[in-house]
Amino acid sequence: MTSGIRFQRANHCIKRKYVAIKNVTNMDEATFTFCDPEQPRSCRQAAHDIEGYIKEEGPFDGIIGFSLGATMALSWLVNWYQANGSDVAPFKVAVFFSNARQPYDHDALAMDRIAYLDSTQIGKVIDMPTAHIWGSADPQAEEAQRAVNFCDSERRSIFVHGKGHEIPSSVEDTVSIAKVINRAIYQVEGK
Repeated sequence: MTSGIRFQRANHCIKRKYVAIKNVTNMDEATFTFCDPEQPRSCRQAAHDIEGYIKEEGPFDGIIGFSLGATMALSWLVNWYQANGSDVAPFKVAVFFSNARQPYDHDALAMDRIAYLDSTQIGKVIDMPTAHIWGSADPQAEEAQRAVNFCDSERRSIFVHGKGHEIPSSVEDTVSIAKVINRAIYQVEGK
């Protein structure tokens, strides 16, 4: 049996502070998410689901996430590296689009609290090639900028586009995004 990724209605995400989502969906339209980012139990379950999926369906070459998905991927990776060290990476590469928050503190989640890790306190944790893409006009751009500090500065690639909380589709931005992701992949391939 395969571990399923659970989706739930995400009415909690459609708030005024998430106005950038209007580029993707109607504000009144029902949407879905992996977890409620403000509920520890929901975040723990999402991390458990990710872990189960990786164990049952993997191995995978990489992990990729957008917004809360990027936060959950980063959180899972930081937790994995803290528990296992950097000798054997769970993936070869990671790609983060518009990271919405700092990684969740899994110890706090276990105590039924929401808390975030601070890269200024724990520094670089993720020792694999990473690509980080976000918009300069994203209301959460500062969070995305701080999130890169959990990753090895020698192995990370960054592209900041001029848009908001989205993956832009202009030819110029698409080419730049591809270059950043390719740079991370080339590090894996040793090119």
